[in-house]
Amino acid sequence: MSPEELLIEQNIHYIFQGRDLVVCCLSPEHDDVHPSMRIDKVTGVFNCLSCGYKGSLYTKYQVARDIQLEMLSKVKEKLQSIVISTNGLSIPPGSIPYNRAEFRGVPKETLQGYGAFTNDQVYPDRIVFPIKDAVGRIIAFNGRALYSELPPKYKVFPAEAKIPLFPSIITPRENSIILVEGLFDYINLKYHGGNNVVCAFGTQKLSENNIKNKLAPYRLQGVQKIHIMFDGDKAGRSAAKRLQYLIEEHTDFVINIVYLNEGDDPGCLSADQITQLNEQIYKVTNGLK
Repeated sequence: MSPEELLIEQNIHYIFQGRDLVVCCLSPEHDDVHPSMRIDKVTGVFNCLSCGYKGSLYTKYQVARDIQLEMLSKVKEKLQSIVISTNGLSIPPGSIPYNRAEFRGVPKETLQGYGAFTNDQVYPDRIVFPIKDAVGRIIAFNGRALYSELPPKYKVFPAEAKIPLFPSIITPRENSIILVEGLFDYINLKYHGGNNVVCAFGTQKLSENNIKNKLAPYRLQGVQKIHIMFDGDKAGRSAAKRLQYLIEEHTDFVINIVYLNEGDDPGCLSADQITQLNEQIYKVTNGLK
């Protein structure tokens, strides 16, 4: 019996999110209004991101695990990784181009220009963008939550995908780039004239092991300064400082952190706000040596 079949047998409502099934917490002590428990749809291992309740569906409901199903799933994953490395990924069947009028102020035509699509079965409640490598192969999908209450805001599929910074070719402004966290942060700033914006695909994708290689293409394009513009909250500011340390420790780029107002993020800034920030940024740029 698969975890999905077990949930159906137990009359537990669930939704798909990539590799996981998401349900309201199974702990009797947690009144979980918004589903916060993730269940691996192969192994049945669960973890509540809110209260920390962990375990296995098979242990909880005293059902024997389907070892053969798990082995088959692992084989399929291995075969998929081989296909990805040679041919790239394909947009899943049933996907449709993003067809709402706009998303967070960016018109659908612009979003469709980045290949944005939706697929309620595979990536429910997300607007999804194909991420391509230098030769045009799709190496991953980046899904941005359509609704703010759906964590995490951004999710990369497959989770183990190794993706470069995006885009690899930019137009530096005064020998500098603006580094943002999420793809929609990039799209919003780019839509309002930011030709030198680069997306990091999350605050944890850059490490001491890859920072130099990931930034090398921009050094070859004449970039000397990097403006880090992450979310205007405690997590965003902490991530920006961590990244500043990494870049200064392992490269010779000059770093400036752009602190946004509390609660703001680059993906929600208006055209006027972006213009004002650009003016501030390049006043700082001219003062950097």
